[in-house]
Amino acid sequence: MATRPSPQQAPSLPKLVFPPPGKTFPSTYRQEMAPQMRADQIEVVHKVRQTPGFTLAEYGDLHPDKENFPGYKLNLIRYTDDGKGVIYVYVKYRGDLVQDARTDVAQIATITQSIVAEGAAPPTLSALIIKYEDKNLANGEMLREVWTVPNVFPATKSSVEIPDLFPVEMRAFIPTQTEAITTAGNIDDPPTLAAGDLSVTDEQLTEFTKRTTRIFRTVEVPVTLVNYALTEEYGGGVVSITRTVDTNGTMTVDQGLLILSSKVTNLGNGFDLKETVSLDDTEWPELLGDHTDAVYGIVAAISKKVVPAGTTWPGVAVSISSPYVEIEPHDKWRSIQIVSKVDCDTLPDDVTYPAVHRIDLPPLLLGVVANWGFTGGSSREIEYSRVTNSSGTAVGAIARAQVSVSDGVLGSIEVLVKHGYQGPALASITRKFFCGPPDPSIVPAITKIIPVTGTASLIGKHVTFTQMRGSGIVDSGGTHFSSAKDGNNGEMRTQTMTFGPVLSGAIDTTTTQGGTGSSANTGSTSPDINGEVYSAIAILAPGSVAGTLHVHVPASTPGAINSGDVLVVEAIPEEWRFGIWVYHIISVKVP
Repeated sequence: MATRPSPQQAPSLPKLVFPPPGKTFPSTYRQEMAPQMRADQIEVVHKVRQTPGFTLAEYGDLHPDKENFPGYKLNLIRYTDDGKGVIYVYVKYRGDLVQDARTDVAQIATITQSIVAEGAAPPTLSALIIKYEDKNLANGEMLREVWTVPNVFPATKSSVEIPDLFPVEMRAFIPTQTEAITTAGNIDDPPTLAAGDLSVTDEQLTEFTKRTTRIFRTVEVPVTLVNYALTEEYGGGVVSITRTVDTNGTMTVDQGLLILSSKVTNLGNGFDLKETVSLDDTEWPELLGDHTDAVYGIVAAISKKVVPAGTTWPGVAVSISSPYVEIEPHDKWRSIQIVSKVDCDTLPDDVTYPAVHRIDLPPLLLGVVANWGFTGGSSREIEYSRVTNSSGTAVGAIARAQVSVSDGVLGSIEVLVKHGYQGPALASITRKFFCGPPDPSIVPAITKIIPVTGTASLIGKHVTFTQMRGSGIVDSGGTHFSSAKDGNNGEMRTQTMTFGPVLSGAIDTTTTQGGTGSSANTGSTSPDINGEVYSAIAILAPGSVAGTLHVHVPASTPGAINSGDVLVVEAIPEEWRFGIWVYHIISVKVP
C-alpha cells in the first residue's frame, strides 16, 4: 500500500471537472479538488469519497468501474479532515500500461494500454494479436488496448469415422446418438472407436481442456425389417426381402427351393447384416403356354414349373395331365419340370405337296421266241474195185453202194423285253397326322412291284439214215460174199435259258418246229464179179424230226406298268413327339 502523504504536502490545483464528458460516476462518488501532482504525469484526477467502513484499496488497484474508467489506477491515498470518509485518488498516467490476462482458451495474454491521438493508424496486426480496440476519450485522444499471446492456439481437432453400413431403411429402428463431454487434458490423435461407435471427434478447447464427441448406436439385436417386391425369376411372384442385424457370427445364409438369394455381411462394427430374398408363397407358380412346331404346325400345350431338386417322373401334379414329363436339374435346390400334351382334335389336316422322286422300274417282257435253223441233206458213195493176187490174177471184185439222207432242226432262244423307266419322276408327298401309331388299314398300301424270272428250253433234233448194199471179195475157196446194211442215227440238242426279273403275265407254252420234210436218196453199183448189181435206197419220211421250245414265266405283280400309272412307292412313318405320328406317303406318276 502506498504511503499516505500529509495534507500539507499537497499543493492546491485547479478544480477538475469529473466525470469526463459522456461518463457517469456511481452515486457514491463526488467531485473534489485533486491533490498536488506533477502536471506532466497527470491525465485525469479522479477522487472518490468512501463512507466509513470501506475496505481500503491497495496501491495500484484498478478503478472499480473499469468500463467507464479504463486505465485508472489508485495512485495516492489522502485523508480529509472533514470527517466524511476516505478519499481515494485515481490517476491515469500518459505512459503505456502493461498487464496480463487469461484468454478464453486459457492462454496468458499481454494487454498493452496506451494513449494515442484520435485517428491514429492501427497497430500492425499478426496472428499473435488476438484483440485490438481503440476507445475515443472525447478529448482528442484514444485509449488503445492490444491483446497479444505468445503463440497461436492450435485448437487441434482429430476424428475417426467408419461408414454407416446399416441399410438406410433400418436406421429408423436403430437411430444414432451423439454424446459430447468436456474433460481436462489433451486430445487423443487419433481417437479410439469403441463398440457401436460410428465416429469419435476430439477437440482441444483450451490449453487445459478438451471436448470429446461420440456418434454411436445402441443396438438391441436382433433387428429385422421386411420389405416386399416383385421378381420375374422362376415364373415370378411376390418376394419378401428380409434384413436382419445381429451379433457378429450368429447368423448363416438361408437355402432352399424358395430362396432367391441370401448373404451375411460383416459390418465391421461387431454386427452382421443378413439379407434374404425369398418367395412369399409355398411353391413357384405354374406357367402355361403353347408350342407350335415350325415344320408341321402341330400345337403342343406346355406347363412349366420349378419343382424341388430330385423330383422324378411323373413329377409334381399340374393342370395338364400327360405322361410326357421332362424334369431337368437346374441347381442344388431346384429342377425345372415341363409337361407337354397335344390335343388330337387340333392336329393339322393332311398336306400334299409336289416333289421329284427317283424310280427304277423293272423291264416288261414282250415275248420269248426261237430262231430255228435246219440241217439236212444226202450223200451217195459207190465203190467198185477188183482184187488181184500177187501174180496179178483177178481173184474177185468189190461192188458196194452206200447212200445217206439226214434231216435236223436247230435253233436259239430270243427274249424280247421293254426296259422300265429309270430316273427322276414327278411325285407328290402327302403328310398325314395320327394320335398314336395308326391302324395299318388306314395307311395307303404301297404299290407292290414283284418282277419274276422265266425259263425257256429249246430242244433240237438231227437224224441221219444210211443204207449200204454190195458184195465182198472171194475167199480162198472161191466163195462169194454179199452184204446189206441199214443205219438210222438220231441226235438231240437241248438249250435252256433263264431270264428276268421282268414284268409279265403268266406264260407256259410249247411250240414245235418240224424239219424240211421227206427226203430220199438212191445209189447202184456196177456189176460185181458175178455180174450182180446192188442198189441202196435211203428214205426219211415227213415228220421224222422236229424241234420244240418250251417257255415258262410266272405272273409278276403287276403284270405291267404303263405310262401315267400312279405308284405309291413309300409310306415313311415318323414318331414325332408326345405320341403323335406323321406318315409321309410318296406317290410317283410313271413318265
